[in-house]
Amino acid sequence: MGLELVQSQELVLSQRMILSASILQMNTQELEEYLVQAAVENPVIEIDEIAKTNEEKKEKLWDYELSVARDNVARVYYHEDYRAGDNDDEHEYELHDNLGDTLAEYLKSQLMAVSLTPAVHRAAVYIIEALNPNGYLEDSDEDVARGAGVTLEEEQEALKVVRSFEPAGVAYRKLRECLLAQIERRGIEDPVLTAIVDRHLEDLAKNKLPYIAKKLGITVNEVKAAAEAVRGLNPKPATGFSRRENLKYIVPEIFVSKFEDHFEILTDEYTLPSINISNYYREVLQSTDDKEARSYVDQKIRQAEWLRTCVSHRSSTILNVSRCIVERQKPFFTNGPGHLRPMKLEDIAADIGVHESTVSRATKDKFLQCSWGVYPLNYFFRGAIPSKRGGAVTTSEKAKIEIRKLIENEDHNAPLSDRLIVEKLEQAGISISRRTVAKYRESMGIGDASKRRQY
Repeated sequence: MGLELVQSQELVLSQRMILSASILQMNTQELEEYLVQAAVENPVIEIDEIAKTNEEKKEKLWDYELSVARDNVARVYYHEDYRAGDNDDEHEYELHDNLGDTLAEYLKSQLMAVSLTPAVHRAAVYIIEALNPNGYLEDSDEDVARGAGVTLEEEQEALKVVRSFEPAGVAYRKLRECLLAQIERRGIEDPVLTAIVDRHLEDLAKNKLPYIAKKLGITVNEVKAAAEAVRGLNPKPATGFSRRENLKYIVPEIFVSKFEDHFEILTDEYTLPSINISNYYREVLQSTDDKEARSYVDQKIRQAEWLRTCVSHRSSTILNVSRCIVERQKPFFTNGPGHLRPMKLEDIAADIGVHESTVSRATKDKFLQCSWGVYPLNYFFRGAIPSKRGGAVTTSEKAKIEIRKLIENEDHNAPLSDRLIVEKLEQAGISISRRTVAKYRESMGIGDASKRRQY
């Protein structure tokens, strides 16, 4: 053991650099909230929210709206089957667009019209609030009775009342019970349908129609008719009701407008409040002789100026990244989905001369709107799939499109297995494994060959 002097270099992030990276990663809503909070904590910051009027905003978007009108495109949607990143399945984005009453509110409105004892009413409210997002009751009768502070008999009466409400099938614990309740509510008297729901739901999910027909002593056509009736039932009674805790608003930050010979890119930085430094505190800094006051005001002004610099740097970085994405993905913006090129974070980083982490932060939770819809910026980063045709490459998006085409054109009486799909893709120049085919197929909501077979 001993003491020695060693000279070394280490990368240390200052508070300013951490703030800059944090602001770059924020989306518009998060940044706006952060600026308002910063103005509360820093007295020298003045947030000018009135400077940008609605007329000015409309004027800045005018070129974009004209181009959309020229293209006769009225579709502004969120690409739901998006899988971000080079691995295509690391992140999944969903858009919930249901803005009506929640299931609990709807059930409680029906409860108001029923005359119940206080204990039963309390148990009914407890049951309604205990339903999971799909409308099922996961708690046992004993747990409900204990939680509501009622007897088991009162809990059973409350459960019966809630199950009589609309939508049919609510507050049951199993799918089979839920579907049987819907059949009963609709007044359907079909022994085959009831038997299939009661005893063969799993076999039906696996498309084992001949097996079900043999077990029930009926024809396959009768099973097919009953299967169609089952598809008309609702396995999730809460479907169609608002789930406000999961409600997400998608606000695009980049707008890409297509003209005859070029693409115009517009960011929404004009919607952010302006960051101004109070003239009063500038005068205080110049007029006061109090060293502590001067030091405090000078520190706060420096913080405000750095905040303004960070916001400006964020806007320029996002704009530069967006320009590179549009330039590299011109086939997509010209021809639409199915024409993405392989592209990685390091490609954009090399183009604009920054680190990959900067590109990653600049694209995180940011959305781009073009004539083909609204897409996360990460949507445009796709890993390359090598081809056996000599150097050509494709993307996972293109592979998925080819898989869907093969399945749509297959013989429904003898569907293609994943192995046969691999062989046909290789003939088209796309070389992927059977496991990858299965992953892509499942991500598109397509069943395997046994489930696709039609009898």
